[in-house]
Amino acid sequence: MFGTTSGSFTGSKEKPGLFEIADGGTLLLDEINSMDLELQAKLLRVLQTGEIMRVGGNRTIKLDVRVVATSNVDPLEAVNSGLIRQDLYYRLNVISLNIPPLRNRREDIEILLNYFINMYNRMLNKNVIDISDSSKKYLVSYDWPGNIRELRYTVENIMNFIEKNTIELDNLPDNIKNYNCNDIDKSKKDDLVIYPLKDTLKQVEIDMIKKALAVTNGNQARAAKLLEIPRQTLFNKILKYDIKGNMTFE
Repeated sequence: MFGTTSGSFTGSKEKPGLFEIADGGTLLLDEINSMDLELQAKLLRVLQTGEIMRVGGNRTIKLDVRVVATSNVDPLEAVNSGLIRQDLYYRLNVISLNIPPLRNRREDIEILLNYFINMYNRMLNKNVIDISDSSKKYLVSYDWPGNIRELRYTVENIMNFIEKNTIELDNLPDNIKNYNCNDIDKSKKDDLVIYPLKDTLKQVEIDMIKKALAVTNGNQARAAKLLEIPRQTLFNKILKYDIKGNMTFE
């Protein structure tokens, strides 16, 4: 990330890091919640000073880089669980965008499928031009827990082995075909089940309280204000539903 200088360790050479390569542009740091906390501290220093020092170097290099960071979990929850440094979170959180998971925007799946098919057509010298209706139904109804990354490498897997110009059911990975079969069976069973209304409302209430506490870093006074209920009412519900977590009262 920060580059190296010649002689800084055995076999090291003069090599610019990601920040230097991105100078004057934008650097994307993917899944920052997986970054080592010590490296996060170094990153924070760069963001605050606008300078880096190569590994083994003795001089700073001034840079002008826009940093975009992503997280595959809720950033506030990552801060509370110690995955992201709080000071780094506040430094990065100048503009925040929440991109819903693919399962919540299924209308994008077909667009992304076509994009990656065209990309791998060029890379692998293939000529896939269509997806059968049955295959498309399976692909769109799959929940894609790995989101776009999983979708991309699923398409790559298909494109490596396909010999025709249309993606058929037999080209799909077993996990997608099996998932959809199980999902269809489950949905049929769920249609026959009616849950008690009190249990449904209780779960909604618990979810909203947990969300308000997460947004306010466990501050009950601010959470109660968000929920538009008295603080004592919130306190009673936390006890009633046995909601755990680090909380403050002021």
